[in-house]
Amino acid sequence: MVEINSVGNGSAPTLDIWFQSSADNGMTWQDFANLHNPTATGTYLFPLSLGNNSSWPTTIPTPSDGQLFANTITQYGLGSRIRAKYQAMCGTGATQPWVFHVVVIPN
Repeated sequence: MVEINSVGNGSAPTLDIWFQSSADNGMTWQDFANLHNPTATGTYLFPLSLGNNSSWPTTIPTPSDGQLFANTITQYGLGSRIRAKYQAMCGTGATQPWVFHVVVIPN
């Protein structure tokens, strides 16, 4: 879950948040969700299913660290570690920064 409290302004503000998982204790990371340029404050949820899913890939994907396309969720299964990685720019002439927080709620 990502909660956006303040959207960056100025010329061309950008925000990318990647949710990532690692199956090798953080040696490599695999993107599984991306939030790109939210335009309003609010809460953005990324539902994931960890149950048995026959549509999961049968091959190991190429590691993707901050490369997943904008506003995408993939289902590759999750490793033992999860993290959020972000990149933010307020834009030229900005008077307001991005203010956000990321929360992972295991269920």
